[in-house]
Amino acid sequence: LLIAHDLEGYVTGTTPCPSATIGTSDYASPNPAVSSWVRQDKLLYISLLGSCGPEAISVMSSADTSRDAWLALQRAFSN
Repeated sequence: LLIAHDLEGYVTGTTPCPSATIGTSDYASPNPAVSSWVRQDKLLYISLLGSCGPEAISVMSSADTSRDAWLALQRAFSN
């Protein structure tokens, strides 16, 4: 599903959050792409939580991003 919707990069880290600001050092403004990225990442995080059992949910519960959740799952269950 992640690959089909071109969202795999959120969990693999190849689609990182954009810079918070854009522009030059003299004039920087908020980057509008950040809110879209955060919204998509939270939807992925919720999807991950919803597709896992209680043990995996407890592993992911302190993650801030879908990438963090994915890494937590890898650490917990890769052995």
